[in-house]
Amino acid sequence: YHTHVLSVHDYLLQIDLPSWTGIDIHLSAILHDLLEDCTSANLNMLCDNFSPRLAAIVLSLTKLDKQRRFTQIVEAVRAGLWESIFVKLADRLHNLSTIDGLEPNRVARKLQETLGPLDECARGCRGYIHDDLLPVFDQLHEEVMLLARIKANVYADRAEDKGPRIAGARCILARYLTTRQMTSSPSFREQSFAA
Repeated sequence: YHTHVLSVHDYLLQIDLPSWTGIDIHLSAILHDLLEDCTSANLNMLCDNFSPRLAAIVLSLTKLDKQRRFTQIVEAVRAGLWESIFVKLADRLHNLSTIDGLEPNRVARKLQETLGPLDECARGCRGYIHDDLLPVFDQLHEEVMLLARIKANVYADRAEDKGPRIAGARCILARYLTTRQMTSSPSFREQSFAA
């Protein structure tokens, strides 16, 4: 549990957020799975120990209703809780970078969800993101979608037993990251493609 939330936080530390963004994004990254994974945790505890705003961000990231899980993020961002979509995208970035150990059905579901509902969610949030945050939001969103497409190609190739495209996917990603000047950090870029 703790390695996942710390990795999500690490991804958010690596993006160039304006100084006015504050600490809520960092706390929400660390606490984003708390209400799902800790039976002793509750909303009141978050409000009392942190703030009602932080509790609302964490709540927006909690799977209360599977049908509405992405809608509640858009609603939160629309209400000014922009951190919700940033944490969700960083969360998915880590999920995708560690997906290789999962069973194929779970991998397929996660990839379809990323390329479908999560992509739509991020697009729905974009209009409510502050102009100062749009460049980093677009970059994070694009990075998640690119990783999902690459992983989808890798798993499609594995299913068809075609290995050469895996190396091609790595080359495409390396070229993309070099172009975007994002290779300075050893985060998922060096760890997640040992497919």
